[in-house]
Amino acid sequence: MKSKYDESVSRCLTVVLAVKNRPNHTLRWLEYAERVNFPFRVLIADGSGEGKLEKRIQRVAATGRVRITYRRFPYDATFVRFYGKMVSALGCCETPYCALVENDTLPVPQGLYLSLKFLIKHSEYSTCRGQYVDFRLESGREDPLPLQGQKIYVQNAYFNRQHSIWKSFEQAEPLDRLKEWSRAMCIMYNNVHRAGTLSEGFQFLKRNKVSDIIMCDIIFSLMALSVGKSKILDEPYMLSQQNSPDGVSVASRRKANIFERMFTPDWTRNVARLAHFVAERLPSGDAATRRGAEQEVLSCLIRHYADRVHSHLHKHFVEEQKEKASGITEGDYVFRLSGKQRGFRSRWKDQFRFLLGERHA
Repeated sequence: MKSKYDESVSRCLTVVLAVKNRPNHTLRWLEYAERVNFPFRVLIADGSGEGKLEKRIQRVAATGRVRITYRRFPYDATFVRFYGKMVSALGCCETPYCALVENDTLPVPQGLYLSLKFLIKHSEYSTCRGQYVDFRLESGREDPLPLQGQKIYVQNAYFNRQHSIWKSFEQAEPLDRLKEWSRAMCIMYNNVHRAGTLSEGFQFLKRNKVSDIIMCDIIFSLMALSVGKSKILDEPYMLSQQNSPDGVSVASRRKANIFERMFTPDWTRNVARLAHFVAERLPSGDAATRRGAEQEVLSCLIRHYADRVHSHLHKHFVEEQKEKASGITEGDYVFRLSGKQRGFRSRWKDQFRFLLGERHA
């Protein structure tokens, strides 16, 4: 089937699917990719340490409907092992742009394509994506971890256009972009990035043996904004399932206590190293200017983490009163989409049909 996407554009992107566990989710991801005629190269970095998936992945690759490159790695027993796997996997990519996905996400080809096309056309931007939406899937059976279901609950924050998940950072000066980012909650990990940015980021994570996995997104955000602007398009881009087993989202929630993360032995050291690393990427100047820039970046990080601390305290000491007053918080997931939310399902129809087990009419 001929792709509706311009091959000269789509061949500029490699989508890297990092695999450790959840084999059924990987197979669901591949079925979805076939269903939507996924037009980009897919590099599967398998850190499960087994190889049970290899034959099934190779069978999908043999059909030619999805362009797959498979790389098997030792088991991702530690974060450092995972970072090393990603450095090696990204080293295999031959395209100027890459995007990271997990096997519990459903990337939207149109959103990836438009993000990639935007970056190719606008060289002053280093990263781009469309709308990234968290969801929960309910099967109606006693199955807390469904692959397909009967109901989809979407994170309520998606419907608030004033929320910083919608925010682009388009200031001319890098430090101005970083200052604006420091007050936002804008995920960039799964954006379309320049390939070099992702590779350098994982090298930093590996070199410094970063144990706070949540720092990954902070690192890629800072690195991207230090060298270019970022753009969020009003276009469906990726759905991320929050009730899948052993996901990054699950691990992140277990480690969401900001104080527990800040009190690990290497946390302060790595924050300082990150500030230095990012400052070194900013436009060159004399030593005094670089030291000043490093302090500015560190201030942005402190401001960003300060907001996380405030949010944590707010959740524990104020949220109960807020819920009583408003009946809903922005962290809630909503099922009955109405009013200004009414057009949501039509925008994500292919993904909804797939998750609900519906066939195309």
